[in-house]
Amino acid sequence: VFTLSTCIYVSMYYLTGVGYGDISEGEQDLSQLSYAVFMCALSLVINGILVGNVVTLMGQADIEGLRRTRLVETKAVLDFFNVPTSLQEEILQFQNHVFTKDVHKAYVSLIDHLPHEIKGHMSLQARLSLIKGIPVISASHEIVQIVLA
Repeated sequence: VFTLSTCIYVSMYYLTGVGYGDISEGEQDLSQLSYAVFMCALSLVINGILVGNVVTLMGQADIEGLRRTRLVETKAVLDFFNVPTSLQEEILQFQNHVFTKDVHKAYVSLIDHLPHEIKGHMSLQARLSLIKGIPVISASHEIVQIVLA
């Protein structure tokens, strides 16, 4: 007959797959089982943090590649339309500045001083842009999109 604490222990043991072989569910008291469950949960949190950090680092590397690709694409468009070289340099420098700097941090004081109503409209516009990227929603009526945003 399994008690509630033993059931929780066995569930966490198999859910996390950490394999505390020295702690068996039949011969331990509640404090030992609770400790084992805590360690299993802690291992899940630590693994989640580690995987999250690795994914963030990989994403940042991808952002750098994307930045370079966008600059090359912009240069190709500027060459196609015969934009003067001096103007091309200015455009590419500005685009590089936008990509490399955190524009939000740079202009946060300006945004903070805007009236609440304008900030609300900006927030709604940002959410609408995100929602319109979903194919099912982008085909729906504009009122539905606003309500979902």
